[in-house]
Amino acid sequence: MPNDKEHFIPIGREKLLECLTEFETCSESEQSKLKSFFELISSVLHKQYHERQIRVQKLYQPLDPDSVLILKDPETKNSSEVFKELIEILANANYRKLSTEELETAVDNATALGLRMKVDFSLFEELHVYGRGDEVQKWTKKSWWK
Repeated sequence: MPNDKEHFIPIGREKLLECLTEFETCSESEQSKLKSFFELISSVLHKQYHERQIRVQKLYQPLDPDSVLILKDPETKNSSEVFKELIEILANANYRKLSTEELETAVDNATALGLRMKVDFSLFEELHVYGRGDEVQKWTKKSWWK
C-alpha cells in the first residue's frame, strides 16, 4: 500500500467533544454552544448519509437478483451508477481499490499461511476489491507437528 497519510481523525466524536469542552478557556456557555454545534453537525451528516443510502438502494433495486419486482425496461438494469456511488462512498471512508498485483500477493500470502486458495482472476469481467489502512504485518509460519 502507498505511504499516503490517511485523512481521518483517529478519535471518536464523543471523546473529541469531551476533550474540546474541557479546555480551561471554555466557559459553560461556550461548552453548551459547542455541544449544540456538534449535535447540529451530527444531524446534518446523518441526514446526508441516510439520503445517500436511499439513493444507492434505489439504484440497486433493478439489479437485485432476489427482488420480487420484474422490470420490463432493460435500460434500468445499469450497474454503472451503483458502482459510481459505491466507489465514492468507499473513497470517502478511506478505502482504496487494490491492484491485481496486490490481490495476487494477498492470495499467495494466504496460501503460504496455510489457507489453500487458488483464484483465477481471468474469470471475472470486473473485480473490485477495496482495502484501507497502511499497516503491514509479517507472520512466521510455524509447524505445529515439530
